[in-house]
Formats: sequence, C-alpha cells, structure tokens
Amino acid sequence: MTLETGAVGPQVGAAAPSLCLPSHFGEALSFGECRLRAGAEQILAVFFPFAYSPVCTAEMEQLAQLYDDLLAGGTEVAAVSCDPKYTLAAWAQDLRLPFVLLSDFWPHGAASKAFGAFDERRGFAQRLTFLLDGSGVVVDTEHSLAGSKRDFTRFLNRSGGF
Repeated sequence: MTLETGAVGPQVGAAAPSLCLPSHFGEALSFGECRLRAGAEQILAVFFPFAYSPVCTAEMEQLAQLYDDLLAGGTEVAAVSCDPKYTLAAWAQDLRLPFVLLSDFWPHGAASKAFGAFDERRGFAQRLTFLLDGSGVVVDTEHSLAGSKRDFTRFLNRSGGF
C-alpha cells in the first residue's frame, strides 16, 4: 500500500474546515455534531470514493469491526463521499454500519474540496483520513492512493488523550 501522511488537505495542527452535510439518515450534520452525539472526544473523518466499490466496502467493513474499540477510546467515525444520501443509506444498511455516512453530493464535492480530498479530474473524493480533536484541529492524517486500502488500526492508538 502506498501511504502518504499529511500529503494533502489541512495539516496537523491546523483547524479543519467546518462543514454540514446530509447524513445517510437524512439530517444535516457537522463533524462536531457527529462527535458530540456519540459523546466522543474526537472524530475520524474518512473521505472515500464510492459506495459499493470493492476497496471502499472493505474499508467500511474494517471500520465497522474497529468501531467499538475506536468509540471506547473516545473516537467517533464519520465517512464522507460524493454519493447521494440514498445510495449511502442503502449501503450502510447492507453493511450494517454503526457510524454515520455523510453525502457530499451537492454542491458536488464542496466539502471534499475544502479538505483537499476532491479529485477534480475524476469527480470523486480521494482516500483521505483526518483525525480531529474536540476543537476541530487536525491531529493526524493519512492519504492512500486510489485502489489502495487504508488500515485504520493505526488510529486505535490515537484515541483519547489529546
């Protein structure tokens, strides 16, 4: 897997852009609201290209397996793609995902662009991950190239204590 830490988007120590996106449940949520609803200290913001694609499905399945441990360590998960909320809702139900999926469908890719995650040429979010503290400051990042699955276990050790 090719991994670039801190390669694009807001860097460690910088404030993350604020956003409010439709969730797969239909309500508009910010990362901060997702974090607060879960009673978590921080949020793992996971940008991904496409629901139902093989690599993205494998990533979301891994996050679902790690979710209880992440949450126990003070980290909530919110995953973002440019898919419509209805696609995300069906996919979340199919995979039984315990965390929220946020739709960056319209205006197309606006949140992904704000995070430096939007691939202008191909029209989707790249595989970027941002760990944000309770103040919305970036404390860790990961960028995985197209077709390369991220390993989210590295964020288990980053939970809590910020």
